[in-house]
Amino acid sequence: MRAGIITAGLFGFLLSFNELSRSIFLRGRSTTLSLYAWGEASSHSTNVPLIYALNTLILGASIVVVVAMFNCLFGRR
Repeated sequence: MRAGIITAGLFGFLLSFNELSRSIFLRGRSTTLSLYAWGEASSHSTNVPLIYALNTLILGASIVVVVAMFNCLFGRR
């Protein structure tokens, strides 16, 4: 049961990177990273390289977390 819950959480987290349209409608008062990146990229700002670098760092950290969780859940004991 624990493995299923953790895997569902990781899957939801990874899917959240591709849900810009939902984030626009459900954002509330705060600005998420995907909305910030979309807003900066669409405004032709000079911060676009910084946004791409930040997204790359977050993607790298996500991959490390997913690999660590898979090793914890499904690794040899």
